[in-house]
Amino acid sequence: MYPISGNNVKIDDVIGIYVGEENRAIYSSAIIKEHPTISNTLFAAINVSTSGMLGSPEIVSKIKVFHYVTETKGYISEIDISL
Repeated sequence: MYPISGNNVKIDDVIGIYVGEENRAIYSSAIIKEHPTISNTLFAAINVSTSGMLGSPEIVSKIKVFHYVTETKGYISEIDISL
């Protein structure tokens, strides 16, 4: 996904993709990197499995970013995906 922007989002922050309240990025977290061909653009690549059943489709409900402050501490913010 790109571009990624927001307050204090930076290279090496970690993305979590949620379906409902379940973090679907537990085994394949996405680390924010600089886009290789678009300057001044951050991006992340991640595989997320959802069930595409017609009666009860799963959709991504929120995206959270863990911002590192130190090597072991940080804070979490949510990216607005309501567009």
